[in-house]
Order: sequence, then structure tokens, then C-alpha cells
Amino acid sequence: IYSAATIPVEAWYVLPVALINSASPLLARLHVEDQKEFMREIARMARILATISWLLALGLALGAPWLMRTIYGTDYAAGTSTLAILAFSLPFAFLGLAVSPWYQNTGLTAVAMRRHLFGGSLNIGLNYLLIPRLGPAGAALGTMISYLFAHVLTNGFDNRTRPLLLLQLRALILLPPSTSCK
Repeated sequence: IYSAATIPVEAWYVLPVALINSASPLLARLHVEDQKEFMREIARMARILATISWLLALGLALGAPWLMRTIYGTDYAAGTSTLAILAFSLPFAFLGLAVSPWYQNTGLTAVAMRRHLFGGSLNIGLNYLLIPRLGPAGAALGTMISYLFAHVLTNGFDNRTRPLLLLQLRALILLPPSTSCK
């Protein structure tokens, strides 16, 4: 049931990857030429991806009963709540992807790797706690929480990445980018 519920969510990961890949040459040039403009573009990308991801999350969550029945049949109707919870991991995943060019261009990919290792470890621990109590929905909740930490909140743990946390939080609540982007 969990695996079936992940497919309609993970299918959307191609969208931010395509957008980021197409913007990467511009972002690399801006990183060298104009740091303020580079940060403005990262913030703009984060806001665009946050908006798209919230729309997708709401659509998938509201459409979960119909999607599970239509795609998999009534035997998988129990995956409706799992799909609805997983849908709300999209904003965190999309925001993590939105700032990946910043990590690449600033040479801090090792910091990004630590974020992912922390998120993976957190997901394992949460699965250990939540799956026995909530089943597949617990696995979805663990994934959503670990994405929140790995892709967003861990940026607050390092002075170098703190501006990203603020940028992501503004994007997450759909506020315009700050005028004080460094």
C-alpha cells in the first residue's frame, strides 16, 4: 500500500529537477557575476517550486480517494491516507531541490550530503516508531517529517546555510523573497 501511494507523489519529482537543470547554467553564471542576483534567482525558484508543490499537494491529498481507486482498484483504498500524507512531503522536497544549485555553486555539497544523511537516519528512526502504530500512514508521516528536516530545517544548523532556511521558509508560506538576500 505504501509503495502504491508513493507513485503518484514521486512522479512529480521530475518537474523541479527539469526546472533546476534548465536554470543551472544561468545560476552558475550569476554566482560568478552577481551574488545578489544569484540569491534572488534562487529565492524566485524556491517560491515558484513552493507554489507548484502546494498546488500538487492539495490536489493529490483531496484526490487521494479517487486516485487510489482509479489507479489501483478498491483493494488499495486503504492507501488513501498514506497518499494524502505523502503529498504534503512535496513542498519540502521541492524546496530542497530549489536550493541545490546554491550548494553546488558554493562548494558546500558535503553539507548537503550531511543533510541527506541526517534525513535518512531520522526517517529510519521515525519509521521504527510510527509504522507499528500507524502502518503505511506512519511511514508516510515519517517521510514527510524527515523531508521537512533534511530539506529545510537543517539549513538552520549551519551559519553558512541559515540564509537558505529563511529563504525557504518565506517560499514555504508563499511570501515574496526578502529584499535583503545576500
